[in-house]
Amino acid sequence: MTEEYEYNGFKYLMDYSLPESNIKISHNKQIPEYLFKFYSINEFSVDALIKSYIYASHPFELNDIMDSSPFLLYTSKPLSLDVYEKFFSHFRSKEEIIKIWENDSNKENKCRDYLTHIYSVTSNLIGVISLTAKENNLLMWPHYAQEKGIQLKLRTSNLINSITENVENEKGEFLGLNPINYCQKLNPIDVHPYKTFFVPIAYATNVKSNMWEYEDEWRILVSKHDMGVPHSKSGLNIIPDHIGNKENRKISYSKEIVEEICLGFNFIVARDFNIKRINDLEFEAQPIKGKYNYENYIKLLTYISDNLSDRLFYSGVKYELDDEQKLFLIRTKEKLEIKKINDEIFHFTRTNNIIRLLE
Repeated sequence: MTEEYEYNGFKYLMDYSLPESNIKISHNKQIPEYLFKFYSINEFSVDALIKSYIYASHPFELNDIMDSSPFLLYTSKPLSLDVYEKFFSHFRSKEEIIKIWENDSNKENKCRDYLTHIYSVTSNLIGVISLTAKENNLLMWPHYAQEKGIQLKLRTSNLINSITENVENEKGEFLGLNPINYCQKLNPIDVHPYKTFFVPIAYATNVKSNMWEYEDEWRILVSKHDMGVPHSKSGLNIIPDHIGNKENRKISYSKEIVEEICLGFNFIVARDFNIKRINDLEFEAQPIKGKYNYENYIKLLTYISDNLSDRLFYSGVKYELDDEQKLFLIRTKEKLEIKKINDEIFHFTRTNNIIRLLE
């Protein structure tokens, strides 16, 4: 038996006849050779880099309330009592289930209580990892790293293999890497025709407004047991948080898969660092004690100097000439060398090895 749903050139397919049935999303986009992850600087992002994991967000933690939203799920017809019994039987009596069904499966409520509960249970088992196929976009650095953060360059095949291995070792499941389906309209999916929630959830976690298309997002979905549901992060939601196991949202990878790390143009600024210029290419930077992120800068730069010194770049800009010989600006990245002098001071050398980054 198979179930499928087609929307905007994407097909969401569940084949129950396969020994290890899993949801598939078909599309005509080619998997990029590299994917990129932007981070602002804080204790969580620094911890993630140092410990080699990517946080797999719950949908309530995404920056677009319509992304992976429970409102993308609805039913055009009342669901049967059997559906309610199958879901609620583990924690409700027969009489309670009948009462819930009678109150919920009518034209006014439209099974919203059932959909809310099953969305909560399902999202407790799902984590979302967002990456971009674009190394250079005028909006990505300011939106996701405030020009002060970092960008990781990851080889896609190595990332998939590493995450799959680590998730399966932790008794979880890699659910796939797919491009986001950017749509002019976000149409909710009717759950009524489907045997399970696989197809509806695959659709809901894969569609976004085409206003976000500049991100060129590729999304990894993973599943682990009891990942937690942060209800308090959803507007006007008074359901208590289900804490779960917070560690289950930390998806490990091998640190060797980081091909490059790039510092934002405003990563090293005088309000956060004591900067000593040695010559045109060399300088020393010392995070200022007492300033916000002091310890994070120390930890991050120590890690980079110990593990990524041969893969360090610095985000920049340069002038170009157009066809009419007029100046315009483009983004660049420059190879940067780093050496730790002591527990607080780091020596940097700019190499003038500058790479042009064009849209």
